[in-house]
Amino acid sequence: MAIRNLVRVGAWAMLVGGFVLIAHTLIHPDDTVAGGLTSPLFPASHILGAVAYLLLVVGLVGVYILQGDANGKLGLVAFLVALTGTVLTTGLVLDEAFFLTDLAIRVPEVKTLSDSFQQFTGALAAYPLVLLTGLLLYALGYILVGITIWRANVLPRWIGIALVVGVVLSFGSFVGSYLAHQVGGVLFGIGIAWLGYAMLISKRAAMMLALAQAT
Repeated sequence: MAIRNLVRVGAWAMLVGGFVLIAHTLIHPDDTVAGGLTSPLFPASHILGAVAYLLLVVGLVGVYILQGDANGKLGLVAFLVALTGTVLTTGLVLDEAFFLTDLAIRVPEVKTLSDSFQQFTGALAAYPLVLLTGLLLYALGYILVGITIWRANVLPRWIGIALVVGVVLSFGSFVGSYLAHQVGGVLFGIGIAWLGYAMLISKRAAMMLALAQAT
């Protein structure tokens, strides 16, 4: 019964987290242009992002339990990498919500996200590397989660495709395409919400409940 509860809680976390991610993406100002960091929507969107990522941490546990042995070794690696990347990214978006907004207000030279990296000197010199490591683990983790979902065939395979394409496109702002970032973020959020819904109606989850009640 406890395992079934973890799956159900994880499913709801994914479902709600997906919609919160979509909201986070839609109200996120363009931080590649001047004024983005000082927009009132910048901290608001990142607080929403932090809430979404915390929900995803719970959701990942449910996904891993539900897929069970079908995860295989790749699924375990995907779970651990995605979990680590999501936790690190939660800290990143909270930093952006408060620290970067304050930095952009106090230092006129900081007009875009890339400008802020030049301010990290001394003890903070390694900070951008930590941030980039977290983002890379986040991206790699959900790419692997998407592949695992496709291979396990426990949940609808197209969810895996949505997660992979969405998370790749969501990094579009790093190559100068904010539109790709927005489209990818929305697609990724849809994939996450779809994943949560699929978990809620999963026959495998129902079988797990029946087995738990029988023992």
